[in-house]
Amino acid sequence: MGFWGFLKKQKVEQDSFSENSSIPVQKGSRPGIFPKQDVFKNESSKEREHNIVYLFQFLDDNYEVKGYNDSLIYPDSNYLNQNVESLKNDLFRTIKKVRGFYEDFITEVDFHIDSRSRNGFVEMVEELKMKKKKAEDHLKRVIEIEENAKNNSGECLGITLSYTRGFQNGLAAISQHSILNRNL
Repeated sequence: MGFWGFLKKQKVEQDSFSENSSIPVQKGSRPGIFPKQDVFKNESSKEREHNIVYLFQFLDDNYEVKGYNDSLIYPDSNYLNQNVESLKNDLFRTIKKVRGFYEDFITEVDFHIDSRSRNGFVEMVEELKMKKKKAEDHLKRVIEIEENAKNNSGECLGITLSYTRGFQNGLAAISQHSILNRNL
């Protein structure tokens, strides 16, 4: 193959893909018919924000440091109690978001299972059922965490304990610095 043949081949390969994505486009097709790939990426990234990983990230945050810093700003036990209640409210709000995500996802999957089974997509229906089972398992875990939060037990107790420990350490640091380190 000569030099001109190489350039001609490269030109044909460039024409088979759209400008902004790697989606193949038939030669001569009208622009705007095929959806851009980045449209789907934006939708899925929004959905993933409120899955069970989002809840566990909330549960795994370091509330001891937050409690310590809060006690340095306002060293009052009423402030401690208010912030513990605020953290619980944040937890319940997070649980509500995650629970809503999974309930909506299961409803959507049920629709796809029904419509795809009517059209004879056996393998796709089996795959959708597997996704649904996984989502139902995650939803059960979220409901379990919610029950533990209502009873102040399980993973949720860690938030309260770590925040309180940090707050108390901050109070001790204030006393250490302002009173105990003084020369009498």
